[in-house]
Amino acid sequence: MNWDAISGIAEFIGALAIIVTLIYLAIQTRQARIAAEQSAKFAQMQATGYVTEAYARWRGILINSPEIVEAIIKANTGETLTEVEKVQISAAFEELYIACAFAYMGSHASATLQSTSVDVDYLVGYFKNNPSAVDDWHRAKSLIEHVSPEFAMVVDGQMAKLGKTPNQSINTDADRAARNNA
Repeated sequence: MNWDAISGIAEFIGALAIIVTLIYLAIQTRQARIAAEQSAKFAQMQATGYVTEAYARWRGILINSPEIVEAIIKANTGETLTEVEKVQISAAFEELYIACAFAYMGSHASATLQSTSVDVDYLVGYFKNNPSAVDDWHRAKSLIEHVSPEFAMVVDGQMAKLGKTPNQSINTDADRAARNNA
C-alpha cells in the first residue's frame, strides 16, 4: 500500500467523521429546540394557571364573604358605609386590581394564553356595573402603578372614554358631608 492510498483512505474517514458530526449536531439542535418549545409552553400554561388562581381568589372573596358583597351593594346604591365596610371593600377591590394587573403583565409578555385586552375589559366592565369600584380604583391606583404602570394607564384611558371619573361613590357620612359642603 502506498502513501497515496493511505492518504485517500484518511481523507475519506475524515469526511465521514465530519458528516457524522454534522448529523449528530443537527439532531441535538432539533432536540434542544423541541425541549425549549415544550418548556415555554409549560411556563405559559403555568402563568395562565396563576392568573386563573388570582381571579379565583377574587371570586372566593365574594362567595365566602357575604358581608363584603352587601357592603358593595350598599356602596353602589349610595347608602352610607361604616369605616369597616369601606376598608373591607377597598381590600377586596385591591385583590381584583392586583389580579388584573398581573394577568395583564403576563399577557403583555406573552406568558399567558389570553390577550392583554381581556384583563382591561374585565376590570372596566366591573367598573361599569359597580360604580363604587371607580372611586376606589383612583385611591388604589398608585399601588397598581408600582405593579404595572402601563396597565394603570390603559385602564384610566378606557375609563376616560366611558366618562368614569372619581365620583365619591364609596359613601360614609364624612364623604356625604364633604360633598354637601362643596
